[in-house]
Parts: sequence; C-alpha cells; structure tokens
Amino acid sequence: MPRRKKNEIMNGLWLDLGGTIFIGAWLALLWRMFCRSRQSNPALRVLCARFFFGSLLLALIVDLTLFNWPSYLNLWADESAVYDVKDFEIQAGDAELSPGVKLNALNRRITSLYIDLSFHGKDRQRIEIIYKDEASIQRHRATLYPFSPRSRHIAILPHGKVSEIGIYSNTPLQIDNVRINSAIPVKIFLLRIAILGVLLFAICLWMNSKTREKLRYFLFDYPVDAICGKQRKLYWSMVFSFILLCLFTALTGWAAIEEDKAYFMKLQGVANAYPSMADALLKG
Repeated sequence: MPRRKKNEIMNGLWLDLGGTIFIGAWLALLWRMFCRSRQSNPALRVLCARFFFGSLLLALIVDLTLFNWPSYLNLWADESAVYDVKDFEIQAGDAELSPGVKLNALNRRITSLYIDLSFHGKDRQRIEIIYKDEASIQRHRATLYPFSPRSRHIAILPHGKVSEIGIYSNTPLQIDNVRINSAIPVKIFLLRIAILGVLLFAICLWMNSKTREKLRYFLFDYPVDAICGKQRKLYWSMVFSFILLCLFTALTGWAAIEEDKAYFMKLQGVANAYPSMADALLKG
C-alpha cells in the first residue's frame, strides 16, 4: 500500500481515537461531578447515574437509526443485481457532462449503488451520478476512497422506478461493476455517540429540577480557589481544548468547502455561475 494511503488511514484512525478520548474525558468529568460527588445525597447520585447511562444508550440508538438510515433503505427496494463492463454504455462526454458509463433499461426500484472501481493510485475518486426515475432526472455527487469500502455504497432516493443511471467523473474512470440495491453496512461512530451522550446528559440534568440546582451550583456557585492546582489545570485545559476544537473545525471545514467547490464547478463547467447570475439580475 502506498505511503500516502497509509498516512491517510492512520490520520483518520488517530482523529477518531483522539476525538473519542477527548469526549470520553469530558464524560468521565461529568460522571465524577454529578454521579459520584459526595456533596449530594445518594438518591440524587442515583438519579444522575440513570441520566448518564440513559443518555449514552439513547445516543447509541440514535447513531444506529438516524445516522445510519441509508442501511435500512433496502427493505423497500427490489432484489439486488450486478452489472459489469458488458452491460455498460460508454459515454464520451460533451460540453455538459464528463466521460463516464451508463446503464439503460433498468426499470427497477433502486435505493443504493455499490460502485466497484479501480483507483490507479489515486487517494480518492469524485463522481456524479445522474439517474432518471418516473418523475424527473436527479443528480447525486459522492467521493469514493480506496481504503473505505463503505464510501462506495451510495444511497439514492428516486421517485418510483429508475430507468437509467449514468456515472461520470472529470478524471479517467474505470468501473469494474455496479451492484444495485446492495446492503449498506451499519457504521457505529464512537465519537458521535460520545458527543450525543454529553449533549443528552446535559439536557436531562437541566430538565430535572433537582439536578438543575446541582448543575447551576457546579457552573456558577462552585467556590473558586486561586491556589488550587486542580482547578487551574481544569480551567486552562477547558480553554485550550475549545480553542483547538474551534481551530480544527475552521481549518478542516474551510479546506473541504474550497476543494469541493473547485471540483464540482470544474465538473459542471460553471466556475462563474453565481457571479454571473448576480450580474444578470443587476442588469435586468
């Protein structure tokens, strides 16, 4: 495996691991403050513990259902099928579309595609899927990664049966086969569960009158000791963690937006679409 792919895989793993440890530390802090604190009666600690574990359980359920909804689309689809090179109609591309392949005469209820393709050393492959259903022609864009088989599962939401599907890209595209209505695997994301657990736990504490008083005490009335090393470390760790989180979110989000915008504008040949639209409106 090339070094670039290995680095990208390791970066993703370290990001998931680091984020999970970060949120897990906050969960441990909440557990110690609200569920194991000796400054409250046993009944209140039991109530906080129920909220704590209940929030994590609800976060797991939400992750399995709401965030994995494409995995359940196949319950309402037709049976799966596989199409290979002999079934493809090669599209040469024109002024509006890049070269690609097309499947005709499908006439099936389709909810997902699995695109098996060759990356030829590239770290990703961006594609545009255009499919025609009973109501209209729809477009779907996706990015596929060689180290992530799940990224090649693409959920689509057509209106009725699909008659044809086209797959295009602005770079050379070699598709080995396309599986229609292939089951999308469920993915459990620990970092997402931890973040949801923190939010739900805070909401539960605030909704209950007894725990709300305790939450208010820890947030506003807890005595501050200027010479207490633990409090100083906790305070500065909170400050630096939020600064790092904001910087990471801003840098990664902006880079992704600029990269995707440049790619898809190049794909459609409309690099100046929005400025030209504004000029057209101003000039009547």
